[in-house]
Amino acid sequence: MKIKSHGTRGSVPTPSTEDFSTVKYGGNTTCVSIRPENSNELYILDAGSGIRVLGNELMKSGEGLGKLVARFFITHVHWDHVQGFPFFTPAYLPGNVINAYAYDARLQDTKKAFADQQKQADNKPTDVMRKTTGTRAIGHKDPESNHPKNVMKDVMDTKKKYFPVGLEAMAATINFHEIRKNEEIQGPLTVTYKFLNTHPQGYAYWRFQEENGGSMVFASDYESDGFLKTGVKGNLGELDLQFVKFAQVADVLFLDGQYTPEQYQKSKTWGHNDIEQACHLAKAANVKMLYLTHHDPNSDDSKLDKMEQHAKAFMKSLDSDIEVFFAKEGQVIDVPLVANTIL
Repeated sequence: MKIKSHGTRGSVPTPSTEDFSTVKYGGNTTCVSIRPENSNELYILDAGSGIRVLGNELMKSGEGLGKLVARFFITHVHWDHVQGFPFFTPAYLPGNVINAYAYDARLQDTKKAFADQQKQADNKPTDVMRKTTGTRAIGHKDPESNHPKNVMKDVMDTKKKYFPVGLEAMAATINFHEIRKNEEIQGPLTVTYKFLNTHPQGYAYWRFQEENGGSMVFASDYESDGFLKTGVKGNLGELDLQFVKFAQVADVLFLDGQYTPEQYQKSKTWGHNDIEQACHLAKAANVKMLYLTHHDPNSDDSKLDKMEQHAKAFMKSLDSDIEVFFAKEGQVIDVPLVANTIL
């Protein structure tokens, strides 16, 4: 699989000013694409402002002109992860097919409901996996609705005058799937997810597994519950242990690294990681490569360079040979070859 970053910024887009201070790491909010080996399907994670860039690339290549077959995954509904969807040009062109996926909204109703679900072991008969092929897709022009469809309808709400064009104006075939706990999505990549409640209003992180063994885990908005509760670096809480199990031996881990240790002390409970605790999580998961992402809008290229060097040194201090990078727009990663290039 080939992984490409189209947006690596968190919270709000940060276009470069006259000093070009955000050119290296980019200023668009979260969007990453995955191209599986030997498949024409495109997997898209989140629709921050970076998805507009991806759409322009697809139009330029000709794939977006009625030839696109895509699977689109929504981690959560904060603005920086959905704001670019109305500007994804291929969605307006007939012939393109987009299947959108988000977690079952009932997972985020209450902390108690979440806790009750965690009591169920993953291998219990009550947690039998359902294949997406058994779930009816809801088209974007159908009268019925579900969680992912509601998200995009809200983003393009013409009645509330949030956007001048409604979801129904999109001419592509768009199907929305609301997936349940432990559901497995089959296709060129096998996709699974877990729900997390340490990020405000809830969040899902995802694993993409290729048949040849290549794997990628995406957790762009993650705050360690162990560090949050104890204040001790390296301590892993119950949710951290769940994450570590889920991300075990992934070739590539995209993980929240928004804050320096100093910044984190002022930003606890905001749903984002200290870069040092992110290194602890990656080491515990025994991943091959760590890409820290969701860069703070106030961190320019110079700041991010320093943070990357700090994270690299800190990982070495843990006696780990995991390679650490800060994600950059335009960066392409080959998995399992994990060779880095900039397009």
